Amino acid sequence: MDDLVTRAREAAGDDDRRPLRFLPALRRLLDAVESEADLNPFGRQALHDFVVAQLVTQIETSRLVQANPEIERIPVENVVVITGMPRTGTTALHNLLAEHPDLRAPRLWEMLAPAASTDPASEERLIRTASRYVEQYYSVAPAFRDLHPLDALRPDECHRLTATTFSSSIFAQRYHVPSYLAWLDEQDLRETYEYHRTLLRCMLWRRPGQHVVLKCPSHLWHLEALAAVYPQARIVRLHRDPATNLASACNLTAVVRGANGARADRHAIGSQWFTYARQGLSGLRQGDRYGPAAHTLDVRQRDLRADPLRVAARVCEFAGVALSREAGARLARHLSEQAPERSGGPGYSLADFGLDQSRIDRQFGGYRAEFNV
Repeated sequence: MDDLVTRAREAAGDDDRRPLRFLPALRRLLDAVESEADLNPFGRQALHDFVVAQLVTQIETSRLVQANPEIERIPVENVVVITGMPRTGTTALHNLLAEHPDLRAPRLWEMLAPAASTDPASEERLIRTASRYVEQYYSVAPAFRDLHPLDALRPDECHRLTATTFSSSIFAQRYHVPSYLAWLDEQDLRETYEYHRTLLRCMLWRRPGQHVVLKCPSHLWHLEALAAVYPQARIVRLHRDPATNLASACNLTAVVRGANGARADRHAIGSQWFTYARQGLSGLRQGDRYGPAAHTLDVRQRDLRADPLRVAARVCEFAGVALSREAGARLARHLSEQAPERSGGPGYSLADFGLDQSRIDRQFGGYRAEFNV
C-alpha cells in the first residue's frame, strides 16, 4: 500500500504530505482482493491505478477545501436519492430527472474529479479524460454498453464518491471479496457519507444547484447512515420482481468483473446476490422513514416503464420541485430520443448462477406482497 500512497502524492504534487483518510478500509480491500479475487495482471494494474486516483482526489479535496473553507457551509438539504437493487430502473429514472432544469444531477466527468478547479480549460480537459475512460471501459466490456450507458456528459452513480473512502459495496460488484463485504456490513458508514457530502459540496461550489438528484443502488443497504448525514433527503426506492431482478443483477456483476480483470464464478455471484438481496429487501416496508425527516417514495419498475412521465411527476412532487410545462417537455424529448429495447430473451437465466425460482419465491414472498411486484 505504501507504494500506492507514494504514487498518489507524486501525482498530486503533495509536497505538504497532507493526511490521507480511510487507509484501514483500503488495507481491508487490498488484502481481500489479494487473497480472494484472483485478478489477472490487467486487473491488478487497473486496481492500483484506481486506488492512486482516489488518493489523489483526497489530496485535491483537502487542498480545495483548505483554500475555500466556505465549501463546507454549502447547504445540501434538498437532495433526492434514487436507490434500489441494481437493474430495477434506477439509471433510467436518474437520467430522466436529470433533464429537469431545476434538478442538479452531477455528471460522470464531475464524479471522476469532484475537487477540480473552476477553470473552463480544466473542465474541457476533464470531460475529454472522462470520455476516454468510457471508451476504454467499453473496449474491455462491450456488453456493458447495453447494461449501463456511460457518457462523460450524463449523470452517473455516486458510488464514485463513496469509493473514495474505500468503503463501498461497489467493490463486491467488481471483485469476489466475501471477507471485505462481511467487514463492510458491520461498519457504521456515517463517516463515509460525511465525506460523500464534502465531495458533493465541492461539485456544488463549482456548479451550484438548489435541488440535487443522486443515484446509487448501494445506498439501499446503508440508508440509516445516509439519512444521518442527509437528514432532509428524499429517498426514492425502485422495486422489481426478485427473480427477474436477481438474474439481471448477477449478469451485470459477471460483466463488471470481467471488465476489471477478475474471475467471474457465476455460482459464487449468484450466492452473493441472493444473500445480499435478502439483507437489503426482506425488512423493507412501504413508506419507511429513516430518522425523523428522511421520507421514502416507493416506485415499481413496471410503473416506470409503463408511464415514465407520470413517475417523474410523482418524484418531483415528492421532492417539492415544480414540473413546469417546459420541464415536462424536456423530459418527454429525452424519452423520445431513447433507443427501443432489444427484442428477444436476456441470454441468461437464474440457473446459470446456481439459483432457482422456488427458493426465491420462498425467501421473497413477503417482499413481493409488500410492494406488489
